[in-house]
Amino acid sequence: IIEVQKKHMERHPHHIPMLFMFDIIHGFHTTFPIPLAQGCSFDPEVAEKIARATAKESCVSGMHVTFSPMVDLARDARWGRVTESTGEDPYLNSVMAAATVKGYQGDDLSKEDTICACVKHFAAYGGVEGGREYGSVDVSERTLRQYYLPSYKAACDAGSGMLMTAFNAIGGVPATGDKHLVKDILRDEWGFEGVIITDYGSLSNMQNHGISDSDEELARLALEATVNIEMCVDRYAKGLPEALKSGKITMEQIDARVWEVLKLKNRLGLFENPFHFADPEKAKTVIRNEEMMNTALDVVNKTSVLLKNDGKILPLSENLKIAFIGPYLSEPDIHGAWTPCPHCDETETMELALKNRFKNADFTYYEGCAMVGEEQPEIPYQLLTDFEADPKARREKIENAVKIAEKADVVVMLIGEHPRFGGEKAARVNIDIPIIQQELFRAVSAVNDNIVTVLFNHRPLDLREISAKSKAILDVWFPGTKGAE
Repeated sequence: IIEVQKKHMERHPHHIPMLFMFDIIHGFHTTFPIPLAQGCSFDPEVAEKIARATAKESCVSGMHVTFSPMVDLARDARWGRVTESTGEDPYLNSVMAAATVKGYQGDDLSKEDTICACVKHFAAYGGVEGGREYGSVDVSERTLRQYYLPSYKAACDAGSGMLMTAFNAIGGVPATGDKHLVKDILRDEWGFEGVIITDYGSLSNMQNHGISDSDEELARLALEATVNIEMCVDRYAKGLPEALKSGKITMEQIDARVWEVLKLKNRLGLFENPFHFADPEKAKTVIRNEEMMNTALDVVNKTSVLLKNDGKILPLSENLKIAFIGPYLSEPDIHGAWTPCPHCDETETMELALKNRFKNADFTYYEGCAMVGEEQPEIPYQLLTDFEADPKARREKIENAVKIAEKADVVVMLIGEHPRFGGEKAARVNIDIPIIQQELFRAVSAVNDNIVTVLFNHRPLDLREISAKSKAILDVWFPGTKGAE
């Protein structure tokens, strides 16, 4: 990044520095619990603490802007990106949004250990029909203002330097070209003076909503909605010169949008310090240091949710004969979606954490099954080859798990969604654990009544059967770097 910035400024006629932006959602090198888990803490200090730690690692690594927080109201658990939201309540989302912005940006964006926030996706992206990505939202103005808009406004009021428009259309009008939504409400009514960026290709995606296939027309609509930057596609680059030449837009409009970008760069202090504290040597002392690890452990303790604890079976005594069974026993990928640097090879698994902590305990460890079976129809392109395709091996593993469970005082089931079941393009039809894990759970619970379930998940799940057959359920979501410990 330092080299790219240096070369760019040398050849730029006015030596104006570039912005470096990235999806840093719940940690950069150190991963923290997913935003949905953060919402479960009901504690804005948790969100601020995570954002502050993330800003330190990001800043020293050369990042200027993070595409976070995502504050979309999420009430359809089928939606893949519910994992990035703090939940279904406008007030909670607003409080957590403001705290996150404060954590990223501090009091002065030109200072060290800060990164510019970009609140997204404006607006009502979480209301897409059926939880389907890039689709349509049909809400009244009252519903929009009462439920969906408050969290975006809270983030803007907290000083977010950037905002991202959404892929979806509201009432048939794509958000990126919605002048009423972006200019009238965001700019004029709320007084937002920061930078507005499209989502990845969302200006071009307006064509998919049936608006136009013309670069000139799409660029004109977005510019009139006061969008500053088009992300990753060239509709602006092609369409704005055409619209200017034909007189459909003016140079004053372009200048106004450029000025807002320059003001953000100035707010970041890039004209005085174009590398914004990027320092490869200092990074070695900041990234995944003791402070980061302590923070990661602390917030896992505050975001995990005890859903059930019949007969106060928890906490367990290490004197018990305990069987730990399930695919998350030895799975290091407990980071969740949108993890830039997961460091899975350095992440302690549940089995290792238990063995390190309880060296003399009478514990048994067995996976019991793969994360998913070949019959799991969802998100195949993300699963790659990570599934069980051998029926005989599948049966044998479950039979072995049953034998182990029969001899145990308590069975701790470590189960949940596949790590790739959450995030963008990860809508689900059925909100439950994979079928192969259901089979394992039923078989084990049939021979042992003392079941404690530890759940790893991106979204709220259908837990009726699991709840009926478990004495306790601990939902840890995707807890990140220090989750196992």
